[in-house]
Amino acid sequence: MSLPNLRLPEPLKVTGSNVADNWERFKDQWENYALAADLTEASAEKRAAVFLTCLGGEAYDTYRSLSLSPADKRDIAKIIEAFETFCVGSVNVTYQRYQFYQRVQEPNERFDTFLGEIRRMAKTCKFEAMEESMIRDRVVVGIKDDATRHKLLQIRELTLSKAIDVCKASESAGQQLRAMTAQDQVQALYQASGSRSRRSRQTPPEPPKVSLNRCKYCDRRHEPRRELCPAYGQTCRRCNKKSHFESVCQSTRARKAQSQPEVCELDLEEETDEELLTLNTPGSDRWYVRLQVADQSIRFLLDSGATVNLISEEIIRTLGRRQDVRPASTTLRMFDRTELKTIGVIALTVQHPRTQQPHRLEFFVAEKHDQPILGLKACKELHLLSVD
Repeated sequence: MSLPNLRLPEPLKVTGSNVADNWERFKDQWENYALAADLTEASAEKRAAVFLTCLGGEAYDTYRSLSLSPADKRDIAKIIEAFETFCVGSVNVTYQRYQFYQRVQEPNERFDTFLGEIRRMAKTCKFEAMEESMIRDRVVVGIKDDATRHKLLQIRELTLSKAIDVCKASESAGQQLRAMTAQDQVQALYQASGSRSRRSRQTPPEPPKVSLNRCKYCDRRHEPRRELCPAYGQTCRRCNKKSHFESVCQSTRARKAQSQPEVCELDLEEETDEELLTLNTPGSDRWYVRLQVADQSIRFLLDSGATVNLISEEIIRTLGRRQDVRPASTTLRMFDRTELKTIGVIALTVQHPRTQQPHRLEFFVAEKHDQPILGLKACKELHLLSVD
């Protein structure tokens, strides 16, 4: 007798690149449903009717196209056999193995989730007797923690069971260590003038003073922000161009009475507010690099004072990757302990400007922080900065 409130299996999807995997999942759900609904003792015709009800509209159209005799259409075993041939027989084993070899553990992905995924993917690869060793190799190559991989490579006669035990123990120890330390992930560097001593964590350091250099557009001293420059948006009386005063004009041409205002070569640069995640001492230079992300070239600030990478939500939307942003497990704070609002984290592949080699980096996605940043770890990994 079936249970009136028992949930039906999810409809079978017979389109896409994972038809075989969809079928295996549906078949497992069907077997569990048939057992829970007391259908194991029912007639083959009744079980066939319930099975066809669970298929869903898309798969039912496929059922109607199968070459089954009227008698076979009332036999559950024949129907399942026909779907097995249709779904599994259409698998491209080469492509399934390609997907298996490409699968790596994503940042913040639990090891159990990663292991379950590669086990599932291996079922459609037809490794047969080699399946367990192939899963073991994928675990060693695909885990994200290099220290754990080092441990695995040291074990002679490494089996899948041993590899799983080591990975789970390492992940558990890492979680316990983070819980014990309970420190924020981001701690920016701050050095007091004339002193190398550390300040107490209970006393937040004062923000660094901004250098008030003489502005080349107005010849006055102010913070390097265009909205504070009195020349921004003004028209020069000498060359009739914008965003600088006559006293600093470098044009040799006389002003034309009827000419239209132009944007001068001395137009104010796109300077943002002083970044609190940046080591910005008076008179220091800023270093930038352009990295290729997907099909876009993005200008990053090299920041040895940041322990994470940062990118804006606007850029992520431009790249069409907003759906790939995952919730962040930590709060991003600047050196003065104020919170930087983020919407989550995302893993992006960037291309080195000189070697053209791809590197996969994790970025925090900021709501209102427009300057993309590469932190110290990423700068060292890409060999953009070296520590002497």
